[in-house]
Amino acid sequence: MRRRPAAGWLRWPVGLVVWSAFGFAWWLVIHRHAQVDSRVLVGLAAVPILVLVVTLLWIRRNQRIYRAKGPRRQVSVTTGPPLADRLGRQPVIGSVTGRASEVVLRVTKDGRKTYEPTGVEP
Repeated sequence: MRRRPAAGWLRWPVGLVVWSAFGFAWWLVIHRHAQVDSRVLVGLAAVPILVLVVTLLWIRRNQRIYRAKGPRRQVSVTTGPPLADRLGRQPVIGSVTGRASEVVLRVTKDGRKTYEPTGVEP
């Protein structure tokens, strides 16, 4: 069973606070009789609708891919550890990492990448 990130539950409350602050800021602008014409208000209303439409289209796309391919049956198979990343850094992989259920990637001050196990299965 995979664990969810600890901060995952914060997504909705933080989003609600941020969007509420955004709406309140525009409410202040409109109620202080600023130079806001109907084009600005229509554009402001169109942004969340556009975000919603793009999100729904993306979900629909992912569902079509799922129907075409089916559920994942295994973890992707790799040919072995990489010799270098895209920036040319050499990875340092410990021997116990192969049995780890989770691995943490750290980049040291000297630029080396290290893979450290966080959950080793027996």
